[in-house]
Amino acid sequence: MLPAREAPQPAGTTWCIATRITVYAVAATCAMLIAVIAISHWQFSHGLARDRLLYLGDELSELRAAVRERGVGAQEEIHAESAAHGLLPYYVRLVDENGRLLATSPDVPDALHDIVFPEPIATTELLGAPTRSRLPDGRSLLLLAARAETPDAGPQWVLQIALDVTYDGVLLRNYRRILVIVSLAGLVVFAGAAAWIVRYNLRPLLTITRMARRITAQRLDERLAPSGWPRDLAVLALAFDGMLERLKESVTRLQQFSADLAHELRTPVQNLMLETEVTLARARTETEYQEALRHGLEELRRLAYMVDDLLFLARAESPQQKLGRQALDGMEALRKAWDFFDAAAEAQGVAVAYRGGGIVVAEPQLLHRALTNLLSNALRHTPAGGTITLAAESDASGDCALSVIDTGCGIASEHLPRLFDRFYQVDPDRPRSLEGTGLGLSIVRSIMDLHGGGVEVHSTPSKGSTFTLLFPARPTTEEAPARS
Repeated sequence: MLPAREAPQPAGTTWCIATRITVYAVAATCAMLIAVIAISHWQFSHGLARDRLLYLGDELSELRAAVRERGVGAQEEIHAESAAHGLLPYYVRLVDENGRLLATSPDVPDALHDIVFPEPIATTELLGAPTRSRLPDGRSLLLLAARAETPDAGPQWVLQIALDVTYDGVLLRNYRRILVIVSLAGLVVFAGAAAWIVRYNLRPLLTITRMARRITAQRLDERLAPSGWPRDLAVLALAFDGMLERLKESVTRLQQFSADLAHELRTPVQNLMLETEVTLARARTETEYQEALRHGLEELRRLAYMVDDLLFLARAESPQQKLGRQALDGMEALRKAWDFFDAAAEAQGVAVAYRGGGIVVAEPQLLHRALTNLLSNALRHTPAGGTITLAAESDASGDCALSVIDTGCGIASEHLPRLFDRFYQVDPDRPRSLEGTGLGLSIVRSIMDLHGGGVEVHSTPSKGSTFTLLFPARPTTEEAPARS
């Protein structure tokens, strides 16, 4: 047994869709979390700083009132105020206009006396621009200086306040740590959930891939049937099923065509072989040899016609085939095509009639071939005394329809869907030699496909048939110049 072939991998393969979507989603979420952390930290720190300023403003108002009422005697109020705020400790120094220390709060660090405070604000101001400083033991201070009125309306004194904000730094660090930990944990959970969700929802792609790998010419009946799939993938699955249906139809037609072609080629070849074997079985007269050669020539001519028709169909179905369209008189094209059958129709006793008119945009030689194929069929199936009507009709948009209407035997409705298939016979018991190669109507359909138009047939048994060629006013694609 041959080893199983591995599925080919595309060159330059990068990440799969699931990985890409997960990475992009995680990256976007990470950027969003960083922005949220930065904004949250900024708001918290600025809110904390604003609260501290408001707190300093309140304390400053109370201390100013105490100094204004009691002067140096405000020492007791300074002690009481500073001692009453254990959660937010602060230190106060009261100095005169010469910088001499008048009062101070308890437990003032010695290093605080050497710190330079900012310029004092006026008595009319509640808040200034505090500065920050750090003690040798690492504690962080918020410094503010403000002028205060004295009881005797003498020179103003200066209140120096140092708020201990060391805990604010700890609080901010803990807040940042909590934000980072929670964000990282949420990011990990989100990444796992996103990977699972993406892979779960992209499972239909794996189903399509597995089916595509299983498809062969012998396994074209499988379908995805995407019930319950996401809408966009369901559309892809339906398109894939449609492709399989068209592929199956094409393969079936190709197989049928191959079988029909083999059958059609086998008959003349067998006739040639049988005729030759019979002729060589014994000595023949010159007349008998000539008769045998004449029969062989007929079979060879039929084979040549069949090969020419097959080559034409192959060229017509080539995507590189382009047309040189011209604006032609539809009725004149019908008359020229009928000229080839005028003598045969007269001998057969078939009359011709014309009606309508219009301009058809088509390649002249292909139009002539399509019309002669239809006229040949019409004349073949119209009995003596019948009539073939050639009609042309244009509409307001410029589209043109050319019709061949006969009063012949007609065609049963069950044959109409396959009438334009290659080698299809309405009467399989009728010898092919009486009907040509069996490719005439297939050629007509290929010619109309090249023009972007169509061919329609309406038929009633025992009353006749109508074949109509539908030509659009304008080509849908860019085409080559007209053939000479």
